[in-house]
Amino acid sequence: MIEELKFELKQLQPNTSESDFLALAKRVFEFQKSHNPIYRSYLEHIGFGHQEIEKLSDFPFLPISFFKTQRVSVFPANQAPELIFRSSGTTKASTSEHLIYDKSIYEWSFEAGFELFFPHHRNTVIIAVLPSYVERSDYSLVYMVQGLLSHNQRKESGFFSLQDPQLIPLLEDPALPKILIGVSFALIDLASRKIKGKNLKVIETGGMKGKRKELIRSELHEILKKGLKVDEIHSEYGMTELLSQAYFVNDQFAPAPSLKILSRDLTDPLTTRRTGRGGLNAIDLSNLESCSFVATEDQGQVNEDGTFTVDGRIDHAQIRGCNLLYSPT
Repeated sequence: MIEELKFELKQLQPNTSESDFLALAKRVFEFQKSHNPIYRSYLEHIGFGHQEIEKLSDFPFLPISFFKTQRVSVFPANQAPELIFRSSGTTKASTSEHLIYDKSIYEWSFEAGFELFFPHHRNTVIIAVLPSYVERSDYSLVYMVQGLLSHNQRKESGFFSLQDPQLIPLLEDPALPKILIGVSFALIDLASRKIKGKNLKVIETGGMKGKRKELIRSELHEILKKGLKVDEIHSEYGMTELLSQAYFVNDQFAPAPSLKILSRDLTDPLTTRRTGRGGLNAIDLSNLESCSFVATEDQGQVNEDGTFTVDGRIDHAQIRGCNLLYSPT
C-alpha cells in the first residue's frame, strides 16, 4: 500500500483540489493508524475510534513533542532508515528525530515546493550561508540545500562562510541572478556590513540559535532589507518534524502542494478549525513514513485561501494540556 501512496503523493500539484487532497489524506490516515504504533496508541488514548472524517479539521493531530521522546514511524524498529534528521538542541532530550526510509519522498517534497515559489532556481546562483549547520549532516535544512545545489547549473553556487572573501563580491555582482539562503543570525551579520545586494532574492530560514536577540519577523525583515539593499525578504517555514515547507510571499506563508495548515483552539487542543487564529496544526502528506497529522508548537492565523502567518511559539503553559493527553510508556 505504501508504494501506491507514494505514487499518489507525487501527483499532487498546486491546483490539486481540497477534496482530492482530503481523499488522499484519509488513505494516509488509515495506513498510519494501522502501521504506526505510537499514533495508534495516541488515538486510543484520546478516544478516537471509527469516527467519520469528512473534512480536514476532523483528523486527530499528534503533538509534535512525540518526535523528541518516541519512535514515530510506520516501520519496525529492526528496519534501519536511510537517514535520520535531528533538530538542533542543547541536550539529547530536547532533540527531535525524524526517521527517513525513502529519501526520494523528501527530495520530491522540497524540490516541488521550491520550484513552485522560485521557478528559475536551477539557473540562478544559490548562495547558502548556514554557519553551525553545515557541520551537521543530520539537519534536514542542510540536506535540502545540498539537493538544490546538486541540480543547480551555476558554477558560482555553493555553501559560503561569513568570512569567505568571495561572498560579498558575489552578492553585489549585478550580472548574476542570485538567491541567498541563510539563517537569521548570519543574515543579520551580513546586513550589518551594508552590502549593496544586486539582482538578489533573500530567503531567511529562521534560527537565531542564541546568537542574537530573537526578533519578530517584521523587525527582522526590515533590518535585512535595509542592510542588504533589497525590497523584499522571503522566509522558509520548515522543521525537522515536517518534510514539506511553506514560503513567505506577499506577507503570508503559502504551503507546498503536500502541506495544509489548520488552526486549533489554544484552550482545547482537540478542537481544530480550517481557518482562524490559534495553534498551528499541519497535515503533511510527505510525512508518509512517520505521521502526517502533527500539532506544532507554533501559533498564528490561517486564512481562507490556505495561506497563514506565524506569530511565534506557544508558551509551555498553553501547550501542556495537549501534551498531557498522552503519557507514553
